[in-house]
Amino acid sequence: MGVEYYPLDVAVKDGNVVLQCTQNNLEKLIKDDTLVIPGIITEIEEGTFNGINVKKIVIPGSVKTIGKNAFSNNTVLEEIEIQDGVKTIGANAFHGCSNLWKVTMTDSVITLRCGCF
Repeated sequence: MGVEYYPLDVAVKDGNVVLQCTQNNLEKLIKDDTLVIPGIITEIEEGTFNGINVKKIVIPGSVKTIGKNAFSNNTVLEEIEIQDGVKTIGANAFHGCSNLWKVTMTDSVITLRCGCF
């Protein structure tokens, strides 16, 4: 069993490993119409994946904050899996995701900003 290594474009900001939306990242993170955020990421910045169209998004518990408009305007998104550990979902984070019908998350989420879904 091998370890998968993804050379990703990230930034370190105030001690957080922040995923940046680049073509390089998209090619490595989207498989079978699913966007899986790597477990090293601790923050998804404002607007990072705005308008990216995938059917499913998996956000690991290493991510503490999902920024404002992070995944908004994804018109084909159907399902979101937010794993235990995520604490904040920013305003309009998933706004405009008109086909979204299933959201799975735990009670680790303590802040839901206005219009997040």
